Amino acid sequence: FIINNLFSNISIHAITLDLTQDVTISRNNFRDAGDQWHSVGVRSSFRSNFNNNTFEDCYREGAPWYQTCLIFYRYNETHYSGGEHIVENNSFRNYQSAVRILSFQNNNTVKNNFFDKGFHSIGLWNWPGGQSTAPSGNIILNNSMNDTSYPIAFDYHFQGISGIDNSIKNNYISNCTIRAIVVWNYYKNFTIEDNIIVDSTQGIWIYNDGFGDIRNGVIKNNTITTQRQGII
Repeated sequence: FIINNLFSNISIHAITLDLTQDVTISRNNFRDAGDQWHSVGVRSSFRSNFNNNTFEDCYREGAPWYQTCLIFYRYNETHYSGGEHIVENNSFRNYQSAVRILSFQNNNTVKNNFFDKGFHSIGLWNWPGGQSTAPSGNIILNNSMNDTSYPIAFDYHFQGISGIDNSIKNNYISNCTIRAIVVWNYYKNFTIEDNIIVDSTQGIWIYNDGFGDIRNGVIKNNTITTQRQGII
């Protein structure tokens, strides 16, 4: 257990979990922690539970993926799988990227979190290059996101193999400055359902560059209020 700690003004990682299982991280405050990289890095681990933590100022100048509050990714080319994590009841404020889940990190649940004022709240990413498989079986459920450019994105850094069976359900997104929900190239059998999008520039954006593998997605029962397009 890692409980009731304050991590402040740390240049690299506040916490790194490598090849771990069943770790609980609860009621910690991360404030300007990991400003040269990521606040918390979880590599090829299983069944972590992040609950009731506060992340503030996960921010640095430059590309938004250089600074993430909480990131799940591979340890190395031999030990690359991980997942079954739960991220629940946390708050994130003033961030570049809040929660990112990369290739081979599957069956995670991100639920009941609050996100305010950032570039990118929750993302699945196909990374690294080569024959990486995008994350699969992830559930993004009942989160609240405000004043964010890209609140939820299924995205990629490099070409690879599509992830399957990811879902975005029952989230509330407000004051989105660019696109509320993005699915780009490497995802199939996805579900976008029962979300409320209020005052967004664009709503739901599904895009295939021509070398991706988007298919069999279901978009239903969403409420969308936008300045421009609802679903593209």
